[in-house]
Amino acid sequence: MDIKVYVVLYSHIDVGWGYYWGPSLEYIERQNNVIAFSALNLIKNDPDFKWTVDNVYVIRRLLRDFPALQDFIISALKESRIEVSPPAVAISPLYIDGESLIRNVLLGREFYEKLGVNKHSPVFIAFDVTCHHPQLPQVLRKLGFEYYVPGRPDMKAYKLKGVPIEFIWEGLDGSRVLCNRVSYGWAYVELKEPLSVKTWSEGAGGIVQHLEKKVADIYEGVEPPYIIYIGRDWHEFHPAICELIRYWRSKGRKVVIATPSEYFKHLSKKKLKVVKGDLDPVSWAAIYGVGGDIVRYNIIKAVNALLNCEKTCTIASLYGRKYPYRKIKKAWYHIAISWHHDMSHGYVSQIDCEKWIKILKNIRFWALSEIKHAVNYLASKINTVWTKGTPLVVFNTLPWRRVDKASLKIVLPENLVPRVYDYEGNTVSCQVKVLRKIGDKRLVKVEFIAEVPELGYRVYDLRLEKGEYGEEISSDKSVENKYFRVEFNGGCISSLYDKQTGTQVFETSRYLGNDIVLQKVRFRPPDGLAIDEVFSETKSNDYKAEKEALIKGELYTTYVSHKSFEGIKVEQKILLYNYKPVVEFFTTIEDHNYDHRIRAVFPLNFKGKVYRSIPFGVVEFEPEKEPYVGWERSNGKLPGVFWASTWADYSSENYGVTLANRARIGYQIEENVLSTILLATRDPSVLSRFAYPHLIGIGKYTFNYILVPHIGDWKKAKPYFTVEEWLNPLIVVEATRHDGPLSPEKSIIEVSGDAVLLSALYRDSRGIVMRLYEVDGEEKDYSVKLEGKEVELLETDMLGKIISNKLSTVKPYEIKTLLIRGV
Repeated sequence: MDIKVYVVLYSHIDVGWGYYWGPSLEYIERQNNVIAFSALNLIKNDPDFKWTVDNVYVIRRLLRDFPALQDFIISALKESRIEVSPPAVAISPLYIDGESLIRNVLLGREFYEKLGVNKHSPVFIAFDVTCHHPQLPQVLRKLGFEYYVPGRPDMKAYKLKGVPIEFIWEGLDGSRVLCNRVSYGWAYVELKEPLSVKTWSEGAGGIVQHLEKKVADIYEGVEPPYIIYIGRDWHEFHPAICELIRYWRSKGRKVVIATPSEYFKHLSKKKLKVVKGDLDPVSWAAIYGVGGDIVRYNIIKAVNALLNCEKTCTIASLYGRKYPYRKIKKAWYHIAISWHHDMSHGYVSQIDCEKWIKILKNIRFWALSEIKHAVNYLASKINTVWTKGTPLVVFNTLPWRRVDKASLKIVLPENLVPRVYDYEGNTVSCQVKVLRKIGDKRLVKVEFIAEVPELGYRVYDLRLEKGEYGEEISSDKSVENKYFRVEFNGGCISSLYDKQTGTQVFETSRYLGNDIVLQKVRFRPPDGLAIDEVFSETKSNDYKAEKEALIKGELYTTYVSHKSFEGIKVEQKILLYNYKPVVEFFTTIEDHNYDHRIRAVFPLNFKGKVYRSIPFGVVEFEPEKEPYVGWERSNGKLPGVFWASTWADYSSENYGVTLANRARIGYQIEENVLSTILLATRDPSVLSRFAYPHLIGIGKYTFNYILVPHIGDWKKAKPYFTVEEWLNPLIVVEATRHDGPLSPEKSIIEVSGDAVLLSALYRDSRGIVMRLYEVDGEEKDYSVKLEGKEVELLETDMLGKIISNKLSTVKPYEIKTLLIRGV
């Protein structure tokens, strides 16, 4: 039979969202079993039935609760009666960092392979998620996927972007995946209601007419075959669903129940349009800042700590320390679940939110502790006999040599001051801050400038010497260093003058730099995922600060201010660094009012283009080409909103600024005004069953972000190095004086290559795995050295399959996974 319509019987089962099943995820997971049983019942009793599900955790929980079903499920998987598409732990929004996505899929495949199922779907279904970025085709292909189903945004946005139903999506590096963007709810049918009032033939006939109309509407002007999905959130399969499809076939339609793989293998035979670039740089326009992005904030912080844990543990393993394989894998599994699109947006109950934030914090604390243990182990091998005080081993987790701030806390007796020396006996710049008194002593934070080699360490000598120290506090509202001259006003920057280029960075006729802008808005019921109206806007610089002060130090100067306006309290700290051209912001907002949207704005005094970081790359964002239509994009009420994985840049050929907000991803561009979105609060009445404190969002939050002015555009200035240094501070451990085989300074793993960045460094059973990527869009040479010696590298795909051993260049935008064996 020449099939015209492939019907996929699909279950969309969320981690979160479905709290009509009970107050916590436990009840949702119990209902997941009910859904699974409705599918297994039909697999057992109807030879035509095939089930498609898009995650691992449903099957995993089912087998935990009902282990006697294992053989039956394994058989169904092997016979393609069940297709897991994709074989991932959970379906995340695609702003997920690249490493989390890769580990998500690897852990999913591993689960099925342990069951003895080595057949994996080549289709990656991304229903109900957003942020399809142009490095995804490359990532998907290297994970073994050939086909992709981008779920959101809605049909109208795709049509306005010129994206057809079926198309070829080409990524930045030229990788291609075949796509069909039909979503899972578009052809949904319910049998029970019509069959409760009509005979089988009448009820089935009406449903078939409905399906025919849906197929005609969706695929207008498109040649068959087609695919449609029958299923909704927690949709139980009607016992007669297969009989319905057979009835449809009896009416002359060439239709069959199938898995996605069966349809997609025919797609390559069609002549399809090639679509390049971003499919969705916007996501849900209103979600950024909701509740301070508290869940996503904790996920990203845990991921960052875990990646650095892998690096330090890998390096320590070269000197004999045991690598914590099992604990790292367990941490990645929990992170993969937390990245699910409902969990990461915060759409979980308060019980589950608190539980998972605790899990994420525990992962982070464990990873940070393991980092310290690994560096301490390394320190035990270093010769520190030459020190006169306390040896400090400073470790750099980044693959380039850097000069940056290092810090530690110590208890300091009265009349003594800390001074830091390098191994050549030179003093280094140092700044001390008293945290609190402990009897006749003080707990202080010591910060000093360290120059540390790539993926390596350097030893410094901390000595306590007689002397006094103190902070210089003034009421001045201006400060100057070798990079900038800055004037402050009411918590904002009224002037930022770049001395190197003679550029006045901000245009302050409407806003000041770091103006806190409060919008009064109305969120859309019943779930608050969109903003329907923006009623008014108030900016903080219209209100006088209640307190201002300038605190000068050797490494940086801190400006502090406090003010209240429109019922919110704002505390701001602005740090101007003396050793690098960076301005750092700590903004604390206390807001107990509903329906506020708050962002920090930076009005720029030049015309430029917007660029945004994405996983494994950088792309231009052109807001004028992006259709802000549909409720997901707040029907244009929030123009210029976009997501960025780490940072956003606004630059011309001559000058630019980069803005990065720690562990938060929402930005907005309006002409030459670049904003980072901080906080959104919502009236409980618009949230219905989601009226939980973390989604209402009122309370007190601190936001940390930086501004990096730079000469030239982002490619010339490479501000991503500065951002990565900010996100990955130097690690400091106190050591003891002892002899050892290692020198006071050493780069253990060197990765050379301009604009070639390191995504991950970890161990697997075969050796050391490294993942590199090129961001400038140019072919680059690179090399890898281990303890100063070049090593034999093997290139693999992201699944670990060896591709090549002839390596010296990375192509434009290429993501390259390397294996070092025998170490």
